[in-house]
Amino acid sequence: MQRELVAEPKLHAHVVSVGTSVDDGVIDRWWTLAETLAAMEGGEHFYTIGSESKMLARVRPSVCPLCLHDLIGSTGEAVADNNLESLPSV
Repeated sequence: MQRELVAEPKLHAHVVSVGTSVDDGVIDRWWTLAETLAAMEGGEHFYTIGSESKMLARVRPSVCPLCLHDLIGSTGEAVADNNLESLPSV
């Protein structure tokens, strides 16, 4: 996942691209935010998986509460290692 900083109304980060992998954890495709949102609108599903918990969290369209831009987030599972916001940027 890659993030970029947004300055208004205050400094915060947005996910701008996500990497997908079939099953080995090696990223085989990068999706821009626009591509990800369009794919989800077209019926595709994206998930994160916790590196330690092995629990899935579904990625979903969302809106930034600070600047109202369209973005993506993940369902709350109360597990930090599968939460999209907790995953490291690469």
